[in-house]
Amino acid sequence: MSDSSRRGTVNQKDAKQRQLLRSQSPSSEYSTHWYAIERALEQIHNKPTVEENFETTYRRIWKVVLIRRADKLFADIKQWHEERLRATWFKQMTKLAEAGDHRLGSQVSFFQGFLEVWESYCQAISVLPALLSYLERSTERSLLNECMKVFLTSITASDPSSESVLHTLTLLTFSHEYVEPFQSSYPTVRVHDAAGSCFRVIDGLCEVAEKDGQQRLRDLISKGYLERVRGYYETSAKTLTSQSSVAEYCFTVGRWLLEEECRCHTILPRHMDEDLKTLVIGVALEPPLCKKIREDTQSVFALLDDGNTRDIGRVHRTGRLTRGGSEALNEAMEEWLDAAAQAALGSDAKPEETLLNLIRFDIKAQNIHLEALDSDSDIKRTMDKIFGHEIRIWCGSNDGFAPRKTFEAGSIVLAGDTTETQMIRERAQFYYESITQME
Repeated sequence: MSDSSRRGTVNQKDAKQRQLLRSQSPSSEYSTHWYAIERALEQIHNKPTVEENFETTYRRIWKVVLIRRADKLFADIKQWHEERLRATWFKQMTKLAEAGDHRLGSQVSFFQGFLEVWESYCQAISVLPALLSYLERSTERSLLNECMKVFLTSITASDPSSESVLHTLTLLTFSHEYVEPFQSSYPTVRVHDAAGSCFRVIDGLCEVAEKDGQQRLRDLISKGYLERVRGYYETSAKTLTSQSSVAEYCFTVGRWLLEEECRCHTILPRHMDEDLKTLVIGVALEPPLCKKIREDTQSVFALLDDGNTRDIGRVHRTGRLTRGGSEALNEAMEEWLDAAAQAALGSDAKPEETLLNLIRFDIKAQNIHLEALDSDSDIKRTMDKIFGHEIRIWCGSNDGFAPRKTFEAGSIVLAGDTTETQMIRERAQFYYESITQME
C-alpha cells in the first residue's frame, strides 16, 4: 500500500471517530476520553522512565477541556492516584507483616520500600505538567502539587484493620533508636540513612501541603514518634534519679541531648532540633534535676569540695538549661559557701590561720567560678553576698584586726609556695581595700 493510500485510511478512521464523538453526549464523550487517559496514566506509572508519545492523550485532554469537563478530569486523576497508592501501600504493609520480626532487618526493607514507591511515583507525576498543561491552565491548579498532597494523605491514612504507613514508619524508627538499637541485621548507619531519607521526603511533602510545613510535620509525627520519645525519657529519668549522683545524672542528660541533636542531623529534619531539645529538657531536667539537686545536695558539696571543674562545669551547664535548675544550683552553692565560712570561723585555729583558711577557700571558690561556672553572674552575687561578706566582717572584728595588719604589712610568708603566697596577698589586699572604703 502506498503512503498516500495509508494516509487516506488513517484520515478515514479519524473522521469516523470524530463523527462518533460528535454523536455522543458530553458525559459519554468524557467517559470515552477518560478510559484512554486512564490507560495512559497506567503506562506512565508502570514505566515512568520510558519516554512515550502521548500526543493522542494530549489531544483528548484538550477535548475534555472543550466540553467543560476539566474539573471532573482533575478530580478523577486525583482519585486514580489515591486508589493506586492505596493498593501499593497495602502490598507494602503485607510484606512487613509477613516479615514478622522487626529486629531482623524489616525496618530497612520497609524504609527502602517506601523510598522505592516514592521515587517511582515522583518520576511518574513529573511527566504530568507537560501532558496536562491544558487541564492545569483551565483549572488554574497544579496537578503536580495535588499529587504530592495525595501521596502525603496516603501515608497518613489508616482504617480499623491497619495502621497508617507513617505510623508504621515512626514505630520502626522509634523501636530501632530507643528500644532495641542494636538488634537489626543491618549496620546502624544504614538504618539511620534509610529512615532519614524517608523523613526528608515527608518533610518536603509537608512543605508543599501546608504554608507552615514544619508544624505540619510535628503534628503528623507527634503521636507516633514524639509522644513515644517523651514516654521513654520520662521512664529513663525516673530510673536515673534513683540510681545516680547529681553529676552522673547531668552527664547522662547531656548525652541524651547530644544524641537527639545527632538524630536531627541523620533521621529527623534539622529544624526539629529545638523540638527534641525542649522535649528532653522538659521531661528530664525540670523538675527532675531540680528535685535531684535539692535531695542530694551532699553530692554537689562533694564536687565543690574536690574542685573537679570538669564535673562541676557539666552540672552547671546542664542545670542552667532550665530556670529551676539554675535556682537549685545557686541554692546549693549558697549552702556550701555558708557552711565553709562558718566552719572556718568556728574553728579553734589561731586568728592568722583562720584568715588564711578563709582566703584560701575564697580563692578556691573564685577559681571554680571562673573555670567551671562560666563566670555565672548569679553565682558571683551569691559568693559576694555570703563569703565575701563574712570575710569583710571578720577582718573588721577584734579577732581579725591583728592578722589583717600582718597581711597589710606584707609579712605573710608561706614556705615553699610563693605562688600561693602571692595569690593570698592579692586577695587579702582586695578585701582590705573594700574594708577601708566601708570604714
